[in-house]
Amino acid sequence: MARTVIFSTLPLRTALQYLPGRQVVSPAPETVSTLGVTSISLAQLPGSAIPADADIDRALRRATRQLGLQGDRQLLRHTVLEVLLLSNADRAQMLAASRALAAFWQAFIEQLSTVPAGTPPVVTQPLLLVGFTSLSLGAMKLIDRVAADDSLLILPPPEISSLTPEEDAGRVLELLGWTVSLEDMEAQPDLGERLATRFFRGTPELGTGMEVRAAADRYYECLQALTSLQNVAGSALLVVPDLAQYAPTLGAAAWELGMELDLPLEQPLNATRAGAWLFELFKVLAGDWSYPQLQRVLSHPLARDVSPALRQAAARARPAHQAAWMAVGLPSWLRQWPERGDVQQFADLVFEVLNGLDTNLLTADDQRTGQYLLDDLDDLTANDELSLSDFADQCLQRLREPLLPEPRPGLPVRTPARVTGRFDHVAILGLSEGHLPAPPPNPPLLDFYDRRQLQQSGVSCCTALEYVRMRDQGFWSTLAAARQSLFLSYPLRIGKDLQLPSPYFARLGLTPPGEAAPWESPSDSGDNEREVRMLRSQQAAAARAEGHDHVFNGETGQSYDLTQHTFSATQFTHFSQCPYRWYAEDILGLKEPEDSGTELRPKERGSFYHSVLELVGRAVLGRPQTREDLLHHLPAAFDQAAQQLGLTRRVAWDRQRAEHYRRLQQTLEAPEFILEGFTITDVERAFDLTWRDLRLTGKIDRIDRDEHAHLLLTDYKSSARKPSGSRDPQSGVEHDIQLSLYLDVIAGLYPDLDVREGRYLSTTSASKRILGKVTLQPTALDGLRTRLNDAAVRGTFRPRPETPGQGCAGCALPLLCRLPANTSGDRT
Repeated sequence: MARTVIFSTLPLRTALQYLPGRQVVSPAPETVSTLGVTSISLAQLPGSAIPADADIDRALRRATRQLGLQGDRQLLRHTVLEVLLLSNADRAQMLAASRALAAFWQAFIEQLSTVPAGTPPVVTQPLLLVGFTSLSLGAMKLIDRVAADDSLLILPPPEISSLTPEEDAGRVLELLGWTVSLEDMEAQPDLGERLATRFFRGTPELGTGMEVRAAADRYYECLQALTSLQNVAGSALLVVPDLAQYAPTLGAAAWELGMELDLPLEQPLNATRAGAWLFELFKVLAGDWSYPQLQRVLSHPLARDVSPALRQAAARARPAHQAAWMAVGLPSWLRQWPERGDVQQFADLVFEVLNGLDTNLLTADDQRTGQYLLDDLDDLTANDELSLSDFADQCLQRLREPLLPEPRPGLPVRTPARVTGRFDHVAILGLSEGHLPAPPPNPPLLDFYDRRQLQQSGVSCCTALEYVRMRDQGFWSTLAAARQSLFLSYPLRIGKDLQLPSPYFARLGLTPPGEAAPWESPSDSGDNEREVRMLRSQQAAAARAEGHDHVFNGETGQSYDLTQHTFSATQFTHFSQCPYRWYAEDILGLKEPEDSGTELRPKERGSFYHSVLELVGRAVLGRPQTREDLLHHLPAAFDQAAQQLGLTRRVAWDRQRAEHYRRLQQTLEAPEFILEGFTITDVERAFDLTWRDLRLTGKIDRIDRDEHAHLLLTDYKSSARKPSGSRDPQSGVEHDIQLSLYLDVIAGLYPDLDVREGRYLSTTSASKRILGKVTLQPTALDGLRTRLNDAAVRGTFRPRPETPGQGCAGCALPLLCRLPANTSGDRT
């Protein structure tokens, strides 16, 4: 019997009749678990040590470099056009280059059956290859070499795999002498097999084991599905259209039900702490020696041997190119890179950099990132000579590739493209139009019309029709994974948008319900949702008070990259008061639900007063400013601000208006509003800059100036006390943070002027207008920056206000964050 490629509707059932006398080969053992046999992977085949994929990678890289292109490794292996879409070529260049690269690709395929000289003979054996959804050219070359007569490769049917890597495999192997056939099975299929067949052929009848539901929203959809799988007997799988979109909602629903999930959220290598730093380092080595770029590298916690003297010298000189940086002086791990070298030499330097990292700062993902990068460098030819910038570009490409997460115990959650093996019970969520299936993307540079023209010219590329078929193949394999039961659902709403059922329901001959069951619908008042949140907060507080570790206690166990965060002065104040408050409010974005009412809430009142005083200040800029002039502009500014903030539409605004106007009028009349000899020079001065290696943005309420070029900063407060500061751990002295930070910023923006001091001015307290005066306190700011960095490196943001009994008055999370008063003398 000749070697054969079989396109089968039911690949595993087809494989059952061909098991005797053949070695089973599959992507993973669980793929063929229902066959009751032991399988091996392609890597375990005799002769698999031949670096076929590495040969292909190197050949394609050389081809793309000759054409002046750059491409991603995974795309290089499958399709030419996707590589070109990553380049910077214009449309005409891309069309011409794609045809040239297609010619190379065709020549390479024709050489697949050529065995390199000196290659030892391989003992062939009959193989049964099943469960594969894609095969690289290297894998096909290996299969062709080791597969003896009577070998079988079973692939999904061509109705849903046309012009995808699967049919390419059939076409290529047919050129190498394999026979290609179609096969229909006359058998008693189980639920998943019946569904998979019906999906694209309309038969047979579905039978029992199906449940179709609609849910009010994604949260209740997740609760429904998790409940249906919580206590089932046998294996279970949950399938969602997009892991990133569903992960937060699934996590909340699973926590409420007390379930563990295996959520393999993929992230690129450069999303890990070590990967992000290496990515910035290779940007430098690729040629970007600008001061901001080097600062991102040298200020990172993983950077070693960076002395304060080097930081100060760089800040003064602000080097803009490599020679200037070398004159300032760099650590050895940045100075030792040659302009040209072979791959092995550069790989050794990468190993030295990774080996020198502080292991106490590295997570498991960080260590895997370094190992992935080194393994990828091993695929390159060690003696290939290239420039440092070319090597750095290749490393940047590798750091954009995904880092697959480690498996975790719990209910597996997958996307249709990631489903392998079979399960007793399967639930598929998100079956709404535009989500599952997702609409085909239409790239703007080369649209699907261009792709169709290129395909007619022999260029392997994905057209709109092929994309739909590949997308359908993922759903087909998901249906086939269910043995006993299948749960299908879709949300009636996503946010404020109404959803329509997926066309996949019609493909299966199903009619989804048009409304959710009554018990699933949240009440219009939102009381149910608030009760759930309150219950979670109370449970979290009780667990922490009893000394139990909890997901919300601020001990994240993972370092946080501060360079990727945008700070404000308020955030620094939050951290100085309580690290947990900063973590909860400014990182997680947790807020207490606000009750609606007729009175202005404190934040609304503060925003309104700030807006009125800003409009008054802008009206008098550039001319003499008398008390009468300020009061003259108050009525128009008051009405304009109220209109902009929507206060005039409030039911009780007419009753409240007079009181707010009186307070602002008294503020402008107060002698402390503008000091003698000073005039207003700027209001709401915005800034967005790098401060101590962190991105800092904000607005300064008002800047006044006198005739001696002295600057005075004013920060409006709609309360009767100034904000709490940062208490020094040794001396116990409290230092202001917000205005001190503003003073430091303004000193850098106006280096030729004397930034004298700042002050907090109350807009509500007539008895005490000036709440406090502040001068620049660089030592306190340095200490706060150090503590923030230490907390971020360790991932520790425990509830611990620095000022006993304070720092909690404005906390918006009193139910979530609660510590006993006797644990540390503090109470949050």
